[in-house]
Amino acid sequence: MAPVAIGTLSSSLFTATVLLTFLTSFAPASSFDGTTLGDESGKDFQALLCLKNHLSNNTEALASWNNTLQYCTWPGVTCGKKHASRITILDLESLSLNGQIPPCNGNLTFLARINLQDNLLNGGIPPEEMADDELTDMMYDMEFGELMKDWIEDWSDDENSDRGDRSENGNVLEDLNMDEHDNGQENNEHDDGEENNSEISNEDYISQLISECHNAYDYDGESDAETGLDVESLAASDSGESQSSVIMSEVTEVEGKKNVQDIASADDKRDMCMEIIQMTFTSHEAAYDFYNSYARDNGFSIRKNRVRYSKTESCHMRYRRFVCSRQGKRDNRLLTEEGHSRRLRPETRCHCEAHLTVKLDQKRGVWYVDSFEDKHSHILAGPDEVPFLWSHRKIKEYQRAEILSMGAAGIRIHDMMDTFISKHVWYGGVGFTRREIYNLCAREKRKLLSKGDAAIVIGIMVSRKQRDPSFFFEYKLDKEGHMHRMFWCDSQSRHDYEDFGDVLVFDSTYKMNRYGMPFIPFVGLNNHRKTTVFACAIVSDETEETYVWLLETFLRSMCQKMPMSVITDADAAMIKAIRQVLPDVWHRICTWHIEKNMKIHLSHKSLKEFRTLLYYSTSTTTFEERWHAFSKRWQSEKTVTWLRRMYKKRRLWAAAYLTEGFWLGMKSN
Repeated sequence: MAPVAIGTLSSSLFTATVLLTFLTSFAPASSFDGTTLGDESGKDFQALLCLKNHLSNNTEALASWNNTLQYCTWPGVTCGKKHASRITILDLESLSLNGQIPPCNGNLTFLARINLQDNLLNGGIPPEEMADDELTDMMYDMEFGELMKDWIEDWSDDENSDRGDRSENGNVLEDLNMDEHDNGQENNEHDDGEENNSEISNEDYISQLISECHNAYDYDGESDAETGLDVESLAASDSGESQSSVIMSEVTEVEGKKNVQDIASADDKRDMCMEIIQMTFTSHEAAYDFYNSYARDNGFSIRKNRVRYSKTESCHMRYRRFVCSRQGKRDNRLLTEEGHSRRLRPETRCHCEAHLTVKLDQKRGVWYVDSFEDKHSHILAGPDEVPFLWSHRKIKEYQRAEILSMGAAGIRIHDMMDTFISKHVWYGGVGFTRREIYNLCAREKRKLLSKGDAAIVIGIMVSRKQRDPSFFFEYKLDKEGHMHRMFWCDSQSRHDYEDFGDVLVFDSTYKMNRYGMPFIPFVGLNNHRKTTVFACAIVSDETEETYVWLLETFLRSMCQKMPMSVITDADAAMIKAIRQVLPDVWHRICTWHIEKNMKIHLSHKSLKEFRTLLYYSTSTTTFEERWHAFSKRWQSEKTVTWLRRMYKKRRLWAAAYLTEGFWLGMKSN
């Protein structure tokens, strides 16, 4: 595209200079190599001499631009603070210059601003003057005379006319430092009460936008000299003062000079920030996924914070705010253990202000970024710590299917976790912890029981029966249709009882926490002296009738094969049921229960003597003599009842009466 002719540069050129400064401040900095800095400085020197040869003036203001290498001291030339030999500003205002800007000025790669106000120039700005292609295309389509002024006025009118919509839909630059709760109300009051006072000039409005962007996205290690963003110098241009000495913002120097990698990192953060602000999403879920991925890469966790809905009939979501997980502060009611059953957790929130806010554009149907803050008030997590942050511990769909299949196969949760760790080598590659597996299995169980727990259990038993014809189960319901008792055993358990069912052990002391129903396992020992399960049952009560039904059902499932001996607790109803159903079977009370009860009813000094009655195999006559001697010595008002009860059951616990039984070395269940 051919350069556009330029007429006499008037005050409208200053507006273009401001716009050029505003746009250039967000352009990516040119890359450089510190080893070739001297060569680049020579290019700046040659570019200035080239500019002088193409321009002329009546006052000979450029006469001091000679062959001396100290070009940073030439009038109108300003070099950077960090890179003292690179030119960042050319201020040639009101020098009556005429001629055309040469292409050789494209070699000034660090040039951030050029001021040519009140000069007589013609021709066009060469494309080489622009380091950014987007700026080059923009300047091709605009003239520096009345066309530029009209474009700025049209742009400003569009902004003013759309300001009401932007305040509702979320003007990014206008709402950066605005409180989320009051932004709508403040905008309405501003439009109604201060409409005349809010009108400002185009130049002031642009300067305001530049100032807001600079304050919101001024990262550490980045100076105004590098970005070309200097609000004070822009404000001073209206007063007509000389721009030869531009006031630059002070940069805090860290110990020593920052290397090239630090500067490049600051530029990357600035570019990333601007890219995020300009992003749009198809839904607020997509915005959450993006911000969570961004948080994973940068070492922090996020959570959902605020939500707003429209006031229309559809009542759809129009506002969503995602914050750092350490945002805010914990409620004071949760800082103590009073009134809470859970233990007190450490405080993790520290008023971090990092966030991402998205709003719905109802006309376009997309979600755009309303505000974004990336500064944290805490130390970010390292790469080896990120996988354990809350928002990054998620189970994927294929992992969920694998966990459920392993759970259906009876694999324990810690074995599932070991399997995933072996696949991914380390915990970070798994993507979740053991707690997530526990929570997933618990949710699936709750879903399974949502339609009625008893009906679900019976359905499971029926399906097992269809898959395994040898599977056996029976149940009974009460008058109200509730589960009263249930018994079941599979084919493997029935085979095990046929081989190892000489000694039967069962105990009804296991209570299920939720229902309070006793769970009764029937177990024994195999040829390796390992516990093997023969059958299981749950009952609603512990009456003699219930135990009789349970034992009869057990014998029916095992083809009426009787055990040689039985070990149970000292429950009276169970003892009566065994005498009725298994009258010819040796019966023994568990010694663990006896040890527990004698510590309660007897004195500490008498325990050793009582153990001789419990464990020593003697004749029944000797046992009777020792028992009477023990009762005479230790009987008291507190122990008389318990001693009489134990004497009546002596054939079920005393070793003198159980020596002829077959116990496989077992004395306890």
